[in-house]
Amino acid sequence: MNLVKQIGYIATAVKCYPKAWKFLGSNKLKHFFLYPILVALGLFFVTSTLFTTASEELLNWCINIFGLQEYKDSWLYTLAMWMMRLSFWMLFQSVNRYLVFIFMSPILAFISEKSNEILSNEKIPFNIHQLMSDIIRGVVLALRNLSLELLITAGLWAISLIFPVVIPITVVLIFMFQCYFYGFGFIDYNLERKKFKRRASVRWMRQHFGLAFGIGAGFYLLFAIPYIGWILAPVLSCVAATLAFNKMFDSSDPKLPTSNPLLKV
Repeated sequence: MNLVKQIGYIATAVKCYPKAWKFLGSNKLKHFFLYPILVALGLFFVTSTLFTTASEELLNWCINIFGLQEYKDSWLYTLAMWMMRLSFWMLFQSVNRYLVFIFMSPILAFISEKSNEILSNEKIPFNIHQLMSDIIRGVVLALRNLSLELLITAGLWAISLIFPVVIPITVVLIFMFQCYFYGFGFIDYNLERKKFKRRASVRWMRQHFGLAFGIGAGFYLLFAIPYIGWILAPVLSCVAATLAFNKMFDSSDPKLPTSNPLLKV
């Protein structure tokens, strides 16, 4: 993996966010921001209530399982509580992001298709089968990425419990993996249009880690903004991913030739 090239991919992704905002405005597409409001309102009240109840129950279970009551007055207990509460909060935020992604999959697939149509200046006939394929693939990919992210996060936190000194490194690694998986989901709509199979898509995304990370980091940071983050993040990230992908494709990216051998995977 060429580090300089990956940094360039990150820069490309980041620059596409302000361009995405202008793109939505100039093409009269800002009405798409209305859809996340409905999803956000429903998910916020349901998931926040469940999180409050479940996290306390899980915290008490962990205290009993690991026998932490004996260390209640020690720094070890304080550290363990801090780590568990932080991990539960990160888990809650991560699941929320994926739920938004899953429930908005039909809209995101359409937005990506519409953006690509405008960029290519080519009127593409509406194809319900293609749209359904995009939606199903988006949902399946989101569930796959969520499962992988949870496994990686659990493994990294387990290492941190054994070696507390690596906690700062663990937090950075978890952030990087989360952003990569989020970006993966948004960019994959474009790979689907290029007829990439799922395994081929995974391979391409690994080669363009920086692009996925940059798009995912934008989504992560926007989503963290109270109230409006849930509204802005999905649509902006979807359009930014399409702009970034098309920029790379128009630049004759050597990893995207017309007769791409990855299509056969």
